[in-house]
Amino acid sequence: MPEGDRDFRGCTKRIAEIVKSVPVPVIVKEVGFGIAKEQAQVIASLGAAAIDVGGKGGTNFIEIECRRAKPPRESALTNWGISTPLAILEAKTGAPELDIIASGGVNNGLLAAKSLALGAKAVGIAGLAAKVLLTQGKEALKRRLQAVVEELKMVMVMTGSSTISELQKIPVVITGKTGEWMKARELVR
Repeated sequence: MPEGDRDFRGCTKRIAEIVKSVPVPVIVKEVGFGIAKEQAQVIASLGAAAIDVGGKGGTNFIEIECRRAKPPRESALTNWGISTPLAILEAKTGAPELDIIASGGVNNGLLAAKSLALGAKAVGIAGLAAKVLLTQGKEALKRRLQAVVEELKMVMVMTGSSTISELQKIPVVITGKTGEWMKARELVR
């Protein structure tokens, strides 16, 4: 897409063409606004193998574009999107047959564990990795990633989970706005 292109017509057709023409599973990734169950259903119908939900909470492209504007501006839309936990549940409800990858604001082992417990098969932390690498260097990144793994292991011990598969089956309690959204949208874990 050229810089600033807002015309997404034909994207679903293109995804379907890619799925049919490549010998590997295709992952469809959202870029910071999350996935709703209706979008997940469409993605599943195209033959994709997985969805990376790219939920609100990570890189905020509306904010980036506002900063890049000449002159820079503010926008009421900077808080737009579906949070990563809700996007996981939305995608699982809309396309239970697909693998779900959680990304978007996942920056520690606890959030990774929560994402896995909600049904994600994998977790992406590229924003954290890029920020630490660019501001603190390779050794700091190595230490930070080791800390994420250690935090995840601690949560697994505290929940009695020996494997990621076991962590994905632990009982969870979802309250507050997330619980309200789940109920209103009839989402399942």
